[in-house]
Formats: sequence, C-alpha cells, structure tokens
Amino acid sequence: MLSTTTVTTSLSSLSALAKAGSEVAQNYFKYHRWAHLIALILALLMLGLKKYDLLVYICAVIALIAEILAWGCRYLEEHYHHLSRELNGRAILQDSFGKDRDSWELLQQFGDIQALTQRAMQLDQNYYQDGGYFTSKHPPGTVRFLDNLQESAFWSSFLYRHAAHRTLWLIGSVGGGMIMTVFAIIPFIAGGDVSILPKLFSVLIIFWLADELTTAIAWWEAAHHSREVNRRLDGMRELPVVSAEDLLAVFSDYAVATAAAPPIPTHLYSTYRSSLIELWEQQRVKYNP
Repeated sequence: MLSTTTVTTSLSSLSALAKAGSEVAQNYFKYHRWAHLIALILALLMLGLKKYDLLVYICAVIALIAEILAWGCRYLEEHYHHLSRELNGRAILQDSFGKDRDSWELLQQFGDIQALTQRAMQLDQNYYQDGGYFTSKHPPGTVRFLDNLQESAFWSSFLYRHAAHRTLWLIGSVGGGMIMTVFAIIPFIAGGDVSILPKLFSVLIIFWLADELTTAIAWWEAAHHSREVNRRLDGMRELPVVSAEDLLAVFSDYAVATAAAPPIPTHLYSTYRSSLIELWEQQRVKYNP
C-alpha cells in the first residue's frame, strides 16, 4: 500500500497536491458556513413558534449541534489550509531551485492520500501546461524564485480581493433578507406583542455576522499583504543584486499572510484563470522583455 501511494504521489506535481489539499480545506469551510446559516435559520424559526414548546426545544437542540459542528469544521478547515499552504510554499521552492523535497510526512496528515493524489492528477490534467504552473523562463536560482514568488502573490492578491467582495455581498444579501423577515414579515404574520423579536434577533445575527465579517476581513488583509509582497518584489528588481536573505524574508511574510486567510474557492480560480494568465503575462513581459 505504501509503495502504491508513493508512486501515485510521484505522478502528481507538488502544486497540484497543494491545490487538492486546499480543496479539502474548502469543503470544511463550506460545511462550517452552512452549519452557521442553519443555526441562524432555526433561531429565526423559533421566534415564530411561541406556542409549540416541543418544536422550539427540538430546533434549539439542532441549532446547538449545528454550532458545535460549525466550529469543529472551522478547526479542520484551518488545519488543512495550513498544510496546503505549506505544500504550496514547497512547490514554489521546488520549481525555483530544482530540488525535489520529500513531502511524504506532510501529505500523510491529509489522511486519505490516495484520494488526494488522484484529485491532484486531475488538476494536473486540467491546469498543468508549458512545463508547470509557473511561467518563469529563468533557470533554477534566485531570479526564478523571485519570478515564482511574485507570480503567486499577483494571483493571490486578485483572488483574495474577489473572495472578500463576494463575502461582503453575501453578508449584505443574507443579512438584509433576515432583517426584512424579522422586522416586517414575522410581525405581520404573528400579530400581537413581538417587541422581543428585534432584541433576540440582534443577539442571534451578531454571531453569524461576526464569523462572516472575520472571513471577509481575513481575505481582504491577505489581498493587501499579497499586493505589498508584489510591490516589495518590484523594488527588488531594480537592485543590481538581490540577496537570498531578502527574498526569503519576503517569502516568509507572504506565507504568514496567506496562511491566516481562509482557502481561496476553486471556482474563483477557475473563473478568473484565463484573465489572470493574460494579466500576468503582460506584467511578466515587462520584467523579462
């Protein structure tokens, strides 16, 4: 079993394995989002079920379980996201310096390695082109590392920014719908004294808003730091000699910034991939005429 998995892993690029690992984190990210939303919906339902004590009790228990599952999924999401970012960093280093690092122990932490490597092979078939995921034409060394790091930061800045925008749009649409439900629809249907509803709703929605706003801010901060990395690398290109120490310092800052943000959804990568390839090619030609 070990030898079979090792062979399968060797057929997949490290970049594809990082993307496959990121998809594992994305799944748990979606689960935790849905669990929070289910708990919020159940809480709103309970507001309109004053006369059905048993049903309210059942909804409360399910909502509590959903919240526990949400935070459990959040923990797993962050765990697998950190692993995938570490794999991505190794992929940058491997392509930049032409040294194949053994990532077997890191891959083992994903659990089902066979499924991970099979997904990575699919990603390679879809996205691997022109010799790899990076477009630098320089031979292995410091200059190629600068190219690869800046390319990664360029993509991350764009995708994190769009992820933040979409989350803010989600907060606005869902939050607006919830407010309309509590302040207009439920009072109209229920009748009587519903003055307690806004107070309860304010407490309930604050938990959902806090989670979603934290996500949006994390993506926005990652986009900002990625742009900053891009700017710093631009300045390094003007220097006659770029030291490995300076590059590694920027690489470290970039790794920390992206590890702190939730994983970028695969559908965003697929949606904007063609545009980003074209935009990066225009920037790459400016650096390497």
